[in-house]
Amino acid sequence: MDETPVTAPDALRVAFVPTVDDQVHSTRATASGGFSRGQRVWLLLLMFLMAVNVFNAIRREGAAALRGFGGLSLVILIMVAVGLVGWRSLLRLALARHARSHRDLYQPVVMTFGRDGLRVESKIATTEVPWSSFTRVQETGELFLLHASDSRAYFVPRRALPERDEPRLRAILRGHLGERAELMQSTDG
Repeated sequence: MDETPVTAPDALRVAFVPTVDDQVHSTRATASGGFSRGQRVWLLLLMFLMAVNVFNAIRREGAAALRGFGGLSLVILIMVAVGLVGWRSLLRLALARHARSHRDLYQPVVMTFGRDGLRVESKIATTEVPWSSFTRVQETGELFLLHASDSRAYFVPRRALPERDEPRLRAILRGHLGERAELMQSTDG
């Protein structure tokens, strides 16, 4: 990796090796990573209505109902339930398989938060992203996510940051992104 000195006074350098869990957390937190709260409510309502339909069909017609419309509802009900409950597990399995076959993507990364933007360095490539490219920044319990679009985000695992650097990173992000920074309040003075 390039060891170019950082001249910005507010520069912060963070080094880490991405993990499958980081990818799972990042995917879950991005817009395309799962169902929104409203979608989950509608899917739960749909599941409830299908369950009532299946129950009524079985009550009226017995086991024969499962061969007709009630059986289709049961299949759809199971599919929706797996979608709601099991998608995280399936995502983790898919990402773990991807990680095993693409080990080169899980190499050390150095991110530098500087005056002009974010610099991401890895064995594969070096990328510089100006602050104006970020649509929003989000802090979760596991990551800081810098969204370059609705479906693309750069992430910094909180485990990679010493506790003393978290307020500094928040200050840099708020300073450059203002209202686009959805960050937790710092408890440090």
